[in-house]
Amino acid sequence: MSELADGLAIWTGLSRDLDADGEAAIRKTSPFWKNHDQGAATVLIAALDPALDGKYICIRTMRVLT
Repeated sequence: MSELADGLAIWTGLSRDLDADGEAAIRKTSPFWKNHDQGAATVLIAALDPALDGKYICIRTMRVLT
């Protein structure tokens, strides 16, 4: 798991050795979980889109913040 801003997290599998109770406890720490592709998409868009140069993206909504 990797924590992101705004209460989001990416399910990375770092807790894969936990028992069922431990995994359930980790899953309760975030209201929304992204998979690897979803987690990487925001960073890649922000890094590679020239229209976003110098702007911020809201991770939850994928909207550009001014």
